[in-house]
Formats: sequence, C-alpha cells, structure tokens
Amino acid sequence: MIEMLEMITSFLADWHMVTKALHVVAALLKQRRDSIEQFQKGGRQDLVAREQFDVALLEATIREDLNRHAPRAMAVLRP
Repeated sequence: MIEMLEMITSFLADWHMVTKALHVVAALLKQRRDSIEQFQKGGRQDLVAREQFDVALLEATIREDLNRHAPRAMAVLRP
C-alpha cells in the first residue's frame, strides 16, 4: 500500500510539472499565433514564416511530452 501511495504521489508531482509546462507552451502558442496575424496584416511574410515554424515546433513539443507521460498516467489510473 505504501508503494502505491508513493507511486501516486510521484505521479501527481510529475503531472503537476507537466501541466505547468503545458500552460507555458499554450501561452507561447497564443503569442505566436497573435504575432502571425499581425505580421500577415503588415505584409511581413518573412516574420510569418518564422512564427509558423515556432508554432510547429511548440506543437510537436506538446505532442511529444503528452505521449511520453500518457502511458505512466494510464498505468497509475488503471485498477
């Protein structure tokens, strides 16, 4: 029982950090998308392309992070 509680506590601590990181990445994505809109309005295609690259990189980072942590979450939650 103690091992299970330690595993759950560890998981929750890790999950909390993942959640915080995802909130930061979500804020960065919003900033980048807002920038893309402004740069498009200003005719700055060079800057649009750079921001689109950053968005793609951030989205890939989110996917990779979720894929890495999802199996552990399922293992802890599985009865």
